[in-house]
Amino acid sequence: MIIAWNNKISTYTVSCNPVADVNYPISNVKDTRLGKIWKATSTATQLITIDCLAAINPGIIAILGHNLTGATVKILGNTTSDFSSPAFSYTFTEINPILWYEYIGVTSYRYWAIKIESATAIPYIGYIHIDTGDYLPEQYPTTITPITFNDLSTVSKSDIGTLYGYQNTAVLKDYQILIEDVPSSEFTYVLAFIAGVGKTIPFIVIWDTTDTITGIDNLYCHLTKNFEIPKLAGRTRFDFSLIISEVR
Repeated sequence: MIIAWNNKISTYTVSCNPVADVNYPISNVKDTRLGKIWKATSTATQLITIDCLAAINPGIIAILGHNLTGATVKILGNTTSDFSSPAFSYTFTEINPILWYEYIGVTSYRYWAIKIESATAIPYIGYIHIDTGDYLPEQYPTTITPITFNDLSTVSKSDIGTLYGYQNTAVLKDYQILIEDVPSSEFTYVLAFIAGVGKTIPFIVIWDTTDTITGIDNLYCHLTKNFEIPKLAGRTRFDFSLIISEVR
């Protein structure tokens, strides 16, 4: 399990080519509300360019609240804003509700981009996440317990009159995640995450191939309870739990 939380997108300059639908500007991908979407005007190839103002080595790049099923979606990196021949390129092999990529390259680039080709519908995106490698490193949850399921499918609509994002329903889920036997070397990362998000800033919970828990989609969520973590007091390992609620 990886937690991507320190999104820098609001501090970067984002543009698109071709121009966006006037009612759904590219600036909407900076809004944490998935219903505030960027939308293209056609199914033609789309390029969303992120100028990070300085070269960065991102950790997690993610795309949320989208309708990109059937499209070819790429993450690109380059030293200039000309992506005709990018220095770095990654193509998603599967289009999931939350598209994410963990960049482990050693080269930093100022310009990053999302390229959408062969879209089967006019594409839209609700939110883009890009951090600078300061996400919560790999954790191994012991249990994840569903708490409530709030069915908002009859009232939770996006700006374009369809249900938020990729899902066909809008059933919001609450979970408690228990993580045990964490090495003390991870303590500062956990503390930074808790201090950074509080109870208002949304973050992404990503399940990867090393997790033993299956059957749960990646989650866009926030904390719903003040977090408490025990003092280490000389201990070499510690436990903690998160109570989270899915965000739409």
